[in-house]
Amino acid sequence: MSRYRPVLIFLWAVWLAVSTYAQDRDAIENLALDKPVTVSQALPDYPSTQAADGIREGLNWWGSGQFAPQWIEIDLEVPSTIHALRLVASQDPQGLTVHHIYVSEAGREYHLLHTFEEITHDQQTLEYVLPEPRAGIRFVRIETVESPSVSWREIEVLGTPDAPIVSAAAINVDVEQQPEVPSIIFYNGQVVTMNADAPSASALAVAGEMIVAVGADADVLALAGANTRLIDLQGRALMPGFVDPHTHLFNDAVSTLGLTLEEAQQVALSYGFTTMGNLYTEPEFVEQMREFENDGLRIRTSLYLIANTNCGDLMGDWYLDYPQTREPGELLRIGGVKIFADGGTCNRPAFSYEDPTLGYGDLFLSQEALNELVADVQASGYQVVIHALGDRAVETAQNAIEFALDGQPNSYRHRIDHNTVIRPELLPRYSEIGIVAVIFGTYPACNPFSDPPPPPYDSWEWNWRGLIDANPGLHIAWHGDDPYIGPISPLGELYSMVTLHQIDPDGVTICDTPEWLTNKTLTVEEALPMMTIEAAYALFRDEEVGSLEVGKYADLLVVSDNPLAVEPESIKDIEVWLTMIGGQTEYCMPGRGEFCP
Repeated sequence: MSRYRPVLIFLWAVWLAVSTYAQDRDAIENLALDKPVTVSQALPDYPSTQAADGIREGLNWWGSGQFAPQWIEIDLEVPSTIHALRLVASQDPQGLTVHHIYVSEAGREYHLLHTFEEITHDQQTLEYVLPEPRAGIRFVRIETVESPSVSWREIEVLGTPDAPIVSAAAINVDVEQQPEVPSIIFYNGQVVTMNADAPSASALAVAGEMIVAVGADADVLALAGANTRLIDLQGRALMPGFVDPHTHLFNDAVSTLGLTLEEAQQVALSYGFTTMGNLYTEPEFVEQMREFENDGLRIRTSLYLIANTNCGDLMGDWYLDYPQTREPGELLRIGGVKIFADGGTCNRPAFSYEDPTLGYGDLFLSQEALNELVADVQASGYQVVIHALGDRAVETAQNAIEFALDGQPNSYRHRIDHNTVIRPELLPRYSEIGIVAVIFGTYPACNPFSDPPPPPYDSWEWNWRGLIDANPGLHIAWHGDDPYIGPISPLGELYSMVTLHQIDPDGVTICDTPEWLTNKTLTVEEALPMMTIEAAYALFRDEEVGSLEVGKYADLLVVSDNPLAVEPESIKDIEVWLTMIGGQTEYCMPGRGEFCP
C-alpha cells in the first residue's frame, strides 16, 4: 500500500482544492472581466478587450491574426488570490495546442503556473483548478507556442481581490476595486486624457509605474495614503507624453547634433518626449543602444532595422538576428524593419511628374522587388515601415503592402512614413488596404526642400487635410523626423500643423506659410491625438502609453497651458514643466519644482 501513498495524497489534495473551490464559488468572481489587456498582436476587428468582456458568443473574440508564438496578458489591477482559470478557445481548425500560463506579482517576475497541451477545437473550454489558491497575483499571461490559430473567445481568472472592494462610480476608471495606494496624486488641473470615452478630468493618481485612477479631485484624493505625494496643478494641464514614431535623435546624436546619447536623451526629455521610434538602425547601433539601455536609457525606444540604406543599397536579411519584441513596458524594443522606397537624404524623391528642381527622382526598388521584400519581412513576423516621399514611391509602397497582406487585415500595422506627395487617386487606398500613415509635423517653410511644384501638382504636396478627409477612422500619426526639420519641439510642430507656420531653427523667427498650402490646416483636436495615442498605435504601444488611463504607464507631462484650450497661435508658447516616465520624474523645468514629484 505504501507505494500508492504519494498518488493518494496527490488525489486527496486535488479533491480538497476542487471542493474548496466549489464551496467558495459564491465569493469568487471573474477577476479578468473588463480589465486592461495587452497582446502581442491583434486584428483590427478583433481587439484584445474582447477576450475579457464576458461575451463568448458571436463574432466576439481576440484574434492575433498570426501564427504561434503569440501572447495575451491581463492586468488584474490589484493583487488577487486565484483559485482557477477558464479559457474558451476560438480556434479553426481543430489541432494540437500548447498554452503556457504564467502569473506575476506587481513586479512582473513571471512564474509558470500550468501548461495546457492537447488537441483542442473551437469553443472548447480549458479549465485549471489550482491545488491551492495563490495570493498576491497581479498579472496573468497566456503564451501560445503551438496552435493552428491564436485567438481566445474569453479568458476568465476566477478568484477574489486581496484589496478591499470600494465604490468607484464617480472615478473615471473601468474597475470597481480600490486601486493601490497612490504614491503620487496630481489634482486641481486640466487632465487631457486622449481617451475618447473620457476626454478630461481634474485629477490623476500614480502607484509605482502605473496610472491607478483618473477622475474628479474629491474621488481621486480620497485614495491618498499617509505617504502619498500631492501635487497641486494650480489649473495647469496634465497630458500624455509625446510619442514620436519616427526620429533620428539617437542614431544621429553624434554625427549631426554633436551630442552623446545621454545628452540627446536629455534634450528629448526637456521637450516632453517619452516614447520614440528610431528609424535608422544598423547592426552596430543595435549594440550601442543595448549598452545605453544598461547605462541609462529612460525614453521608451523602438529600433527599426534597415533592410536597405538611405541611398537604396540592400543590406540583406541581417535583421533576422534581432527578433521583433512586444514586452509591455520595455524600454528598448525591436520594433520592425524599415525599407527606403525612394531618395531623400540621399538621391531624390520619386515623382510621377517632373519636379522643377528634382526631376522624376529615384525609385530604389521595382514594384516586383519591393513586393517580394515586404512579403519576406512580413513572413518573418516583422512590422514594415516604408519611407516614401514622392507619389511614385507612395504608390509602389501601397501596392507592396497590399501584395504582402493578400486580402488580410493589416494586423502587422505596416506603415508608410512621410507621404509628402500623394496623388488624389492614392488617398483612399490607405483605408482600403488598412495602412498606417505617418506624416511630417512641420512644413519646412523656413528652408524648403525644393521649389514649389507646378500646378496642379502643388495640391498633392503636404496634403494632410486631403489624407484625413479621404480616410475617416484611419490611423494617422505625426513624426518629427528630427533633427532634419528643426527646431526639435513637439509643441512647436503642433503649432505648425494647426497654423502652417514654422518656427525657424533659431527658435525665434516665424516663417510665413506658402500661399499654396494655406487651405491644408489641421485642428488641434485632429493633430494632438496623432502625437500621442495614434503615434503609440504606430509603435504597438497604444495599450501601454499614449493616453492617460488606468492600467497604462504613468508617462505624462505637466505643461503650462492646455493645447486644446488656447488659441492656435499661443501653442508655440506652451512650456513643458515636468516629464515623467513610468512614475519617475525624468525632467523638471528649473523653477517649477512644485510640479515635480
